[in-house]
Amino acid sequence: MYELVIHDQITHYDKRADAVTAAKQMTARTDGPMTASVSDGVETLNFREGKLVAYTYETRRPDGKKERDDLEDSPV
Repeated sequence: MYELVIHDQITHYDKRADAVTAAKQMTARTDGPMTASVSDGVETLNFREGKLVAYTYETRRPDGKKERDDLEDSPV
């Protein structure tokens, strides 16, 4: 699930493409918001003036724990 955040308003989308399209459309309007952010907790896309201006992909787990498979494969 993807969240589109504009100011303090959060809208949920099932598909990334739908959230990105909405963010582009909202920020491209002259009377629309300056920026919008689309995130699923792992990747975050920031939009301004209808264009992608920043992209972040978090490679670490958000809860700080290692995957179970990573622990089992560890040589320790």
